[in-house]
Amino acid sequence: MAASNLQNILFALVRAGLWERPVEIPTVDLSVQDWKDILAAAHSQTVDGLVWRGLDIMAPSATGEGLELPAQLLPAFANAVASIEDRSARMEKAARGLFAGYEGKGLHPVLLKGLSVAALYDHPELRESGDIDLYFPQDEFPKAAPKTVKAKADGSYALQFEGVPVELHPNVLDIERPSCARKASVLIDKYGFVAGPQGLRTTVPQTTMILLNTHILKHVLGYGIGLRQMCDYARAAVALNYDREQYRCDLSTLGLLKWTAVLENFCVRFLGMPESACVCCSSDFDSEKLADSLLKMVLKGGNFGLDARKGSGPLRTLAAFLSNLGFSLRLAPSEAFWTIVSLVKGRLS
Repeated sequence: MAASNLQNILFALVRAGLWERPVEIPTVDLSVQDWKDILAAAHSQTVDGLVWRGLDIMAPSATGEGLELPAQLLPAFANAVASIEDRSARMEKAARGLFAGYEGKGLHPVLLKGLSVAALYDHPELRESGDIDLYFPQDEFPKAAPKTVKAKADGSYALQFEGVPVELHPNVLDIERPSCARKASVLIDKYGFVAGPQGLRTTVPQTTMILLNTHILKHVLGYGIGLRQMCDYARAAVALNYDREQYRCDLSTLGLLKWTAVLENFCVRFLGMPESACVCCSSDFDSEKLADSLLKMVLKGGNFGLDARKGSGPLRTLAAFLSNLGFSLRLAPSEAFWTIVSLVKGRLS
C-alpha cells in the first residue's frame, strides 16, 4: 500500500489516542505487512501507547466499521506497550528517589517535561518515557553536577540513576540568542515553580508551554524531531490552565511568534488540536508550507532524529544543523544562528 495511506492510518490512530475519541478514518484494506509498517513507524516515533489507545477506541463496531490489528501481531504489540508501562513506573520511582536524595542535601531540583507532561494525558502510563530532566538554580547547579562526569557541549550533565538516564540542566529553557536568553531568565524568575501531579517540583503551566515550544524548536534546528514531542505540545496546549494572551506576549518577547504559528498549524492539521488552543496559528500559505516541511522532517527523523542520524559526534551534529539551515532561517533566524554559534563554542571548549 502507498506510504501516504499508511501515514494517514497512523495519524488517525494517534489522534484517536491523543484526544480519547473516535476520528474519521480512511477506507482502506490493510494487509498484515501494512500493519507491520504502521507499527514500525509508531515505534520509531515513540507513540506506541497512543496507537494502542487509538486501536481500542477505533475497534470495529457492530456495523464492522473501524480498525482492528491482525491477531498474529497483537501479542508482540501488547508486550511492547507493557514495557512502556513498566518503564513509566520505573521512571516515577527513580524521579522520587532523585528528589529525595538532592533535597536531603539541601538542593531544590525542578522536574522538566517528562513525567509532568505525561500527567496531562488520560493514560500517563502509556506516554513513552525518555529520560529524567532536572533543573537546578544557578547557585545549586555546581553542587548537583557529578564530579566524575564531563559536561556536555550545552553545559548539562548526563548520568544514570537506578538504570534510568538522567540529565541535569543549568537552564530551564532551550534558548541560545543571548538577549532572549536573558529575557527568558526574567520570565522564569517571574513565574517560579509549582508542585506537580506527582508532588515533585516542576514548571508552572505558563513556563511549561514555552519549555515544550523551545525544546521542539531546538531539535527542529538540529537532527529533527519526533511525533511524540509534537503530541506533548498539542496535549499541553489543551490540558494546561494558562494565560494564552500572556503566552503570546512571552513568545513575542522571545522572537518565536512565526515559529509558533508553524508549530500550531502542524498540530491543528495533523494532530487534530482544536484551533481554540492556538495563540498565533496562521493558515497563510507560508505557515502551511513550512508546516508541510515540518511534517516531512518528523516522518524522516523519528524520535529526535534517531532514524535519520548516521553516527554521532561534533562534526555530524554541526552538519545536521547546517543541513537544516535554509528551513531554520525561515522559522527562527536569530535562534538558528545563535544555536550554531553556541554549538561550535561548546565543542571547542
